[in-house]
Formats: sequence, C-alpha cells, structure tokens
Amino acid sequence: MTIQEKMIEYRTTHNINIEDIAKNCHVSLKLLNILESGGVTHPKLAKVIGKAYGLDDLEIEELMPINYREHGPEYNPDKYKEQIDPRDMKIPPRRDILDIYFKEKHYHA
Repeated sequence: MTIQEKMIEYRTTHNINIEDIAKNCHVSLKLLNILESGGVTHPKLAKVIGKAYGLDDLEIEELMPINYREHGPEYNPDKYKEQIDPRDMKIPPRRDILDIYFKEKHYHA
C-alpha cells in the first residue's frame, strides 16, 4: 500500500473529511489533494500533516522531497541552498529605497 493510499484509507476509516484535516493542519485543501496524489511538501508541513493522518516517521519522510529524506540515499538538505557570503550583500542606502518606493507609487515630489 502506498502512502497516498494509506492517507486516503485513514480518512475513510476514521470518517474524517479532507477539509477538516486541512483546517486542523492550517494548510490548504489543494496541498492535501496534491499529497494524496503523490506530491511532496516542505518537511515542517509534512510532519504536521503526517501526524494528522497517523503516519509514522518513515512514512512522513515520503511526503518530503527526496533530498530531505534522512533515511534515503539522496539525503542532502542543503542541496538547493545558495551559498551567499554576507560580505557580498549590498543594501542600498535608505534614500535609494525611498526613491524606488515613491516612483512605484507614482508620487511626485
């Protein structure tokens, strides 16, 4: 049985509708439909949703992208994080930020 089938079976055997799970987890109905169709989500959301469906930790990992699955061969949580050196970050002077704001809002001085 797949995780998706287990999720659907849990809802039907406990007579819980998907809207109630969405409300209790503070997620969208669309996200739950995606997960029940084989999609994945962020690890923090996967844990909350997985617990609501009565999944164990290994089953919850299947709701995460493969690079976040600790017990999988492709585990690498930093895979998509861009390495940025804070010394390279340039913040524009406050005056430039205000000029941009006023131009976007079409205010004329």
